[in-house]
Amino acid sequence: MDTYLDQPTQSRPHVKTAEAKAQVRKVIHALNPDILALEEMGSTNALLELRGSLKSEGLDYPYWEHVSGWDTNIHVAVLSKFPFVASHPHINDEFLLDGRIFHVSRGFAELEIQPAPGFAFTLIAASLGNRFSNSHSSV
Repeated sequence: MDTYLDQPTQSRPHVKTAEAKAQVRKVIHALNPDILALEEMGSTNALLELRGSLKSEGLDYPYWEHVSGWDTNIHVAVLSKFPFVASHPHINDEFLLDGRIFHVSRGFAELEIQPAPGFAFTLIAASLGNRFSNSHSSV
């Protein structure tokens, strides 16, 4: 999904147009997923607007998660028809690459989802583009 913003930001001046939002919803309706992980999501308000629009069109996702990270403009989100048993957002993770420590720019959503009694699984959603924030030089 292309960036789904409801408000312009300093680094992303363009919001999703009404026509583009309708196209996103059309694709989601065509797929009719039980669980939908979203990258490039704007604010919580943008997610709730998408969720509300889908619901008004007959596609209800009563469970949702919005995870922020170092990038304050773009986030990871999950919409689900099934309840979350547990949520463990990763918002401050680091990793070592070529002797340098990097922060993950966008958070990771880690959710335990229960689609049926006695059955649950863990979903991890991440946006792994090349947007890493270098926090320090080599250690």
